[in-house]
Amino acid sequence: MLAAAGFVGSQSEAQSVVFSPSVFYQNSTEDFETDGGGITIEQEVTEMDYDIKLGVLLSNNIYLGAIYSVHTTESESGGSDSESNRTSYGASVGYMLPVGW
Repeated sequence: MLAAAGFVGSQSEAQSVVFSPSVFYQNSTEDFETDGGGITIEQEVTEMDYDIKLGVLLSNNIYLGAIYSVHTTESESGGSDSESNRTSYGASVGYMLPVGW
């Protein structure tokens, strides 16, 4: 999803604000059998990603912005649970062609 709204900069250069949120979700279940024991262990993994990008597209097609990202993984296997979370953020710079990224 990409949304853009225009405004005028201080030097009368046309600029656009770019806001791009995204969400990813995945849930998977697998069965594993042990060697020779005939024991089956079920593993369930759930992953979730959130990304938010916000920036400015200058009149010369240079993009200046920031990104914020959160990744969460939850795993359950054979009665044991684990969870990991990662958060990252940073600046982004790019060039946008007139037809898009």
